[in-house]
Amino acid sequence: MMAWVTAIAFPLAISPAPAQDVSISTSFGYASGEYIFAEQYRSMSLLTSLSVRAGRMHVSGSIPVLAQNGTSVSLVAGVPIPTGGPDAEAVRRRKQDQTIPVRPGRYGRSSYARGGGSFALATDSLADSLTVAGTGDYEVNLGDPMIGASLSLFEGMGFMRSLNLEGWAKIPVTDIESGAGTGAWDYGIGGSIAIVAGGTMMFAGATWWIIGDMPDLVLEDALFYSASIGRSLGRDWSGLVSMSASSQVIENVDPPVSAALSLSRRLTGGMSLHLGAGAGLTESASSFTANIGFSRRWSGSGN
Repeated sequence: MMAWVTAIAFPLAISPAPAQDVSISTSFGYASGEYIFAEQYRSMSLLTSLSVRAGRMHVSGSIPVLAQNGTSVSLVAGVPIPTGGPDAEAVRRRKQDQTIPVRPGRYGRSSYARGGGSFALATDSLADSLTVAGTGDYEVNLGDPMIGASLSLFEGMGFMRSLNLEGWAKIPVTDIESGAGTGAWDYGIGGSIAIVAGGTMMFAGATWWIIGDMPDLVLEDALFYSASIGRSLGRDWSGLVSMSASSQVIENVDPPVSAALSLSRRLTGGMSLHLGAGAGLTESASSFTANIGFSRRWSGSGN
């Protein structure tokens, strides 16, 4: 998510920021990967974000809607992490470099429909505690919203463009059974910096997240960080190469590391088009991601 936010911010960061503005962005994303499991899990997401800037203060919020073909990958601090969802005990029992097997059935410990009715399937045996529910049809769920605020400590048009102090919170509105969330609050505090050298803009950001545990799985507090290099490609286009990673979130699971390439185009009326694709470099990151989105800014000057 940090790479996507940076891709949206890049076309705006190369010009002076107005004292007040409102912006809204909508993006459609796709992610797939086996992660630490024996099947490939896929998700599609619709992320809508709203941000308001007044002076040096900037507040924002985002709401994801997820369509997933399994319940084993959850959003942790806004990042897909293979928690196992309702089968988190299997991830807790996992050994280093082990591929967790899957069992037939889409919903794990929840109800299974049959003939218009439903019945509960018990999954408390040792064998089931070492497996996760397999993939199936896509199910749509509301993801956990994210809210944040930042304070601009410095703004300029020289070598350093901005230095920000940021705070974030993920609000648990989605239950664990859906596979979309962890059922716990996450809190983050960090900062970001943007500098320009020879027409090339460089971004770096880091956030320390206090992550709430799941009932069957301890999620370690972790540092999420990213670095990006961007450059204007003519009058309206810009390109951005990003790398994002974190420290370890789950014991015996390598932390996620991924790389992404994004393109942005300025449109009329304060709008921008954003395209991106990325690849995971470790087992816990999505193997492939793609996104397309639009953003619109209304500034105090009417632009």
